[in-house]
Amino acid sequence: MKLPMKISAHVSTLVVAVVVSIGVFGQRSTDESGTKSSTQRDATGTVNPARVSESWSKKGNRTTDKKSLETIGPDGKFVPYSDTETQTVQVNASTVRTIRRSYARDVNGNRSLVQVTEEETKTSPNGSQDISRTTSNPDLNGRLNVVQKEMQQIKRLSPSVQESTTTVLMPDLNGTLNPSMRVQYRETQTGEHASQFRKSTLLPDGNGSWQTVEVREGTKKDSPQGGSEERVLQPGPDGKLAIVQKTVSRLNSNANENKTTSETYSNDVPGMAADNSLHLVEKVTTTRRNNASGEQKTEQTIQRPSAGNPSDGLRTTQKVIDISRPNGSASQQQKVTTQSLDANGSLNVIWVDTSKQDTTKPVQVDTKQAAKAAAKPKK
Repeated sequence: MKLPMKISAHVSTLVVAVVVSIGVFGQRSTDESGTKSSTQRDATGTVNPARVSESWSKKGNRTTDKKSLETIGPDGKFVPYSDTETQTVQVNASTVRTIRRSYARDVNGNRSLVQVTEEETKTSPNGSQDISRTTSNPDLNGRLNVVQKEMQQIKRLSPSVQESTTTVLMPDLNGTLNPSMRVQYRETQTGEHASQFRKSTLLPDGNGSWQTVEVREGTKKDSPQGGSEERVLQPGPDGKLAIVQKTVSRLNSNANENKTTSETYSNDVPGMAADNSLHLVEKVTTTRRNNASGEQKTEQTIQRPSAGNPSDGLRTTQKVIDISRPNGSASQQQKVTTQSLDANGSLNVIWVDTSKQDTTKPVQVDTKQAAKAAAKPKK
């Protein structure tokens, strides 16, 4: 999600918090366990390398995910930096509870709790959902204090219309939670593979009402030759909503290749005086290819105008190459290379992320056959 430049830092922070937290928790569909480790290195040597280790397991109605981050210590070796543990429990057919604990490490490797996020999702028979998400941080005495709470309602108004309202509450100086932001989203199915959406972000106006500070609306077409269009509107000096940004995406896919081209237009162009018109400020081309061996290669090219001479047109400023290939029946290797434009106009590798993922599923035992064998009389 790209936040518009004109929204205040307060709004931007809250919007990011809402978007990120919605995707934090997930439920794996089948019993399994697995591990993934990755190493991220800065090719220029200006940023310390990092190593991430992940593990997950699902058994019955309980899922456990663990993630650890290590960085280079004073002696040049990897040392623990932070840990995250997430547990998700399917309480019953309609209720899922998740708790995520985040820990930091001190210089001696000892860990301390820095944040707890608890979530409960209740789903009704008609598909509506009520989601409560609370984030708490410990104080100096180790007592948890709520720093943010989100209440989300998702309703299916008709077979083709779904609506959600998310309210973010923040504590005041007395610790009382008060509504600080509201996000309203509505999506309407207009065809078998087409829909239109509208997302409004509102802030309190100080008089007990809500004021719209941003609207994102557009269309989506989910098909091999589909695409989308999104318009961003914000209040102008006269208080009326006006388009400040537009993004148009086109999808072209076949059995072996998937290509997406996204162009973003904005009325805020670095190095150019504002003229209330939309200008092309970014073009992103993403190509995914698969081959018969199971290898998947994704290449993303980002083009932007020069900040000093925007009239010169677009130039490639970044390229990301992601290669993933199977390593046996239950293992996957991945390498992500990021290139960026230097002061001389050349693309140089600035970051490399290599990882390996192993997944195992529990052995299935045919208890009926085992019972028959046990009951069979010995000769």
